[in-house]
Amino acid sequence: MPPLVKELLNRLNSRRFERDALLEALDTALGIAPGFVHAATVLTTPLVEREQWRLGGRRCRSTLIWQTSDALKLEIKSRHDPADPDTEQKYSIFGIRHESRPDVVTLLSFSDRAGFSDGIRRLIRFNRRDLIVASLSDKRFRAILEAFPTAETLDELLVKRASVKLRVDPAQGRRPPGFSSVAWPESTLQQAFQWVWDNNGWFVTLAFTAFRANREVGRFSLGRRGEVFATQRFSSAFRSLCVPVAMTFEQDERFFGHRARRELQFRETRPLVIDYGRGVFAERESVRQFVAALKLFPYGSVSVYHGNPYLHAAVLDQVDGSSMEIWVASANRVLVVPQMRATVWGLKRVVQHIYDTFGEGDLADYGAPA
Repeated sequence: MPPLVKELLNRLNSRRFERDALLEALDTALGIAPGFVHAATVLTTPLVEREQWRLGGRRCRSTLIWQTSDALKLEIKSRHDPADPDTEQKYSIFGIRHESRPDVVTLLSFSDRAGFSDGIRRLIRFNRRDLIVASLSDKRFRAILEAFPTAETLDELLVKRASVKLRVDPAQGRRPPGFSSVAWPESTLQQAFQWVWDNNGWFVTLAFTAFRANREVGRFSLGRRGEVFATQRFSSAFRSLCVPVAMTFEQDERFFGHRARRELQFRETRPLVIDYGRGVFAERESVRQFVAALKLFPYGSVSVYHGNPYLHAAVLDQVDGSSMEIWVASANRVLVVPQMRATVWGLKRVVQHIYDTFGEGDLADYGAPA
């Protein structure tokens, strides 16, 4: 390891940084020697700040080492056997607070894949109610990637690798296997998205190489859950990938907020509708396919009250207790009716699950143009 990189690592581990100074140090380290930054952007609940990031249990827990006005450092202890201290690993993780919303934090691991997969990801998984990850629709995901070259004055992006999921197979009533980390023949973004559209799938992650004046300036990736990877100039990835991901939290809060019946004066309902713009439910087989997709919901339970000729089902999100009813009574749309308890993120999880397993449509308030 070059001496200057060692010096930078020692600085990262021995002093406190503000956001801009931390980004500059990371850029410098990546510019001197091969390395990478893995990051995940999360929305923190008041509990996280109140507990000073003392999160988790024996399997995975975090401790706040230091924090400044817009940055922080955590130590994550991850243990795969809760009864065996020898299986515990410790990881140093940095966090960058977003300027517009201090409760949105990008957690990052510098040149340590295990720190990201075994540290950050496990911490989020065991605290998914208080560390909320983004869920990007196809449209948002593509819009962020297409804006990246303009924001960073790049000539082009070429897709190098991608992880792809296909939606439910109507013939088998289950989701086909995904394609993990498939190499791509340097496709453009347009070609890659056309392929995944033609095959009724979606990108879990998409990795690309960025070029300026025919020179490679870095390799980056973006995941549908807001995960970002960069081999050079992490400040560019933070500015043009992490920040747009962070903005989606506010957009979701505006749309999905204040829909629980117990929050409304007369306990009325505020349904939302997923409009597909075409008769996707014209055939009974399509309703069966939708039920099969709905039953794959990983965060709770699904009960089907009626399935033919219309669909009436209930979904309970066990992460935070949200409940909602699902109706398919027309050929082109799905109605989602929040019940007494229905949080922003419970509704978001169910809608995103429908997008991922059945198909993405236009989301709107019931009764408003989609």
